[in-house]
Amino acid sequence: MLTNLFLISFCLPLIVKAKSDNRLLDITDVDSYVDICQESEHRKERPTPEYGLTSCTAWKENSCCTAATATMILSNNMHGFNYHVCGNLSKACHDFFNDEHCFVKCSPNLGPWLVKLSSSRFKERAFRVPLCESDCKSWYDACKDDLTCAMNWRSGGFDWGSGENACRKGFHCLKISEIYRSAVSFCERVWDHAYTVVPDTPVGNWTSKEPHCMHIPREGAPNASELVAHNHRIARVEAAHILKRVFGGGYGGGGGGGVGGSTLAMFSMNLITALLYIVLV
Repeated sequence: MLTNLFLISFCLPLIVKAKSDNRLLDITDVDSYVDICQESEHRKERPTPEYGLTSCTAWKENSCCTAATATMILSNNMHGFNYHVCGNLSKACHDFFNDEHCFVKCSPNLGPWLVKLSSSRFKERAFRVPLCESDCKSWYDACKDDLTCAMNWRSGGFDWGSGENACRKGFHCLKISEIYRSAVSFCERVWDHAYTVVPDTPVGNWTSKEPHCMHIPREGAPNASELVAHNHRIARVEAAHILKRVFGGGYGGGGGGGVGGSTLAMFSMNLITALLYIVLV
């Protein structure tokens, strides 16, 4: 009996701590997945309209970026990252990286692909977001003749000893096409697998006639708002499938309806019930 009571006293604090440490485990409905800002520096608590944006304007109707954050992205004053470590990037390449940065920082539709980090600066990140193959090819084509000295720009590729990224000792600047060899390799590796490249073709088993991939809206493009709307729809489909996998076939994937508790909450209740059964029996 004492052993069983000890198990309960040991496990319950762990359950409570885990629940408080990772908000992503508490998401129980589609709307929460597609209306969320990742926890990191320069972020908002929730997405709201930002009609004063002069950059990252595709998200002015619902943005995780403030005007100040969007300006920092455009001026490359965020996180001390230097895109021009091997000489100035071409305008086409630099513009694409800026648009990609806007996508990551400003989009409220990355919830299904957010993962928790242990870093104090970056509490969450997007991981394996399905990037449309056509966007990846355009990004690679814009940058393939530019120079870099690292394959992984996010983790381990650069020397950060000075507080700003620099080439590691012994590493030389080469064309991006020489380092990555293919568009897919570039898009998936440059930010440490923030993206996984998928075809721009509809996937029948996702019950959607649209390609199950996300687009990077280009600044000033006439179809930018259409691409943001597309991304929102795809995020909803993915969110519904996540919740269905977690909670079973009874979850219908509707808009705002909850499903009776988060993944961790359900696990916690089951564990508590099991422990109480052990004690009482």
